Amino acid sequence: MTDTKKLLELSAPIIANLSNDVIAIFGRTGNFLYINDRVEKWLGYLPSELIGKNIAFVKLMPPEFLKKALKNLLLRFLGRNVPPYNLEFTSKKGETFTTTINAQLVRDEEGRVVGDLVLITDISQTEYYQKALNLERQKTDAYINNSSMIMVVLDADGIATFINQTGLKTLGFSSLDEVVGKAWFENFHQGEAIENSRRVFQAALADKFGPNQSVVAPILCSDGRVVPIEWHVSVIKDEEGKTINVIGSGVDVTQRVKTEEVLKTQTEELQRMNSLMLGRETKMLELKQKIKDLGGTI
Repeated sequence: MTDTKKLLELSAPIIANLSNDVIAIFGRTGNFLYINDRVEKWLGYLPSELIGKNIAFVKLMPPEFLKKALKNLLLRFLGRNVPPYNLEFTSKKGETFTTTINAQLVRDEEGRVVGDLVLITDISQTEYYQKALNLERQKTDAYINNSSMIMVVLDADGIATFINQTGLKTLGFSSLDEVVGKAWFENFHQGEAIENSRRVFQAALADKFGPNQSVVAPILCSDGRVVPIEWHVSVIKDEEGKTINVIGSGVDVTQRVKTEEVLKTQTEELQRMNSLMLGRETKMLELKQKIKDLGGTI
């Protein structure tokens, strides 16, 4: 019966060629002692084109990355611990691939180092998507922070986890640390606005405050000013459908409130004047009627 060791020896090349990673073994001078078939699909080289060749004389990577590869190869053979690192490889067609390198020395039965086993993982797609994600995040951050609207995110306990630059400026702060991590209602509202805003927050958590609804709730600024803000509310849910964040988008309506107060005052004044005029007209009519009843004329 084939023993386990023999079975592993027979299986090793098969396992290596089934791998999605390039697997190579280097000698002390940087010669390829072995490389699996994956290299052909990835870089366009047959294993036979590389085995026996020195990595320094095969144009597999830009000079700066070759220098890094040879340095780390030497360090490993000197017994140094080299953590995973990135290298760029260039295919026969000139395509560039970003990779992560994991390596470990291979020893024989007597413990002597006979090679350096290197696992080369292509992370180009991961890096591409990460860059795309970072770009989108930068665009989103720019939109949020350049927006004329205040944007604040609260967790389920009403603690501020984010506020944009417009919000900081409106409140009179310059640093996120002055807002993030603090209880929103207790620190940035006062009087009746604390409980009124909290009721809206609780309604949003319970899905009872729709995105088309709005409410005017004043905020307390660092200099003591109270600024009326018209808020629209939306929520973020986890995978189980539980609301974990409430997002408030607000607009400073100070001018609108002032205009409404002026209009209200003017309306009340008109109503008072109309009432006075109506009262005077009524009294004139009553006086005319009395004179008429007495047989007089006007």
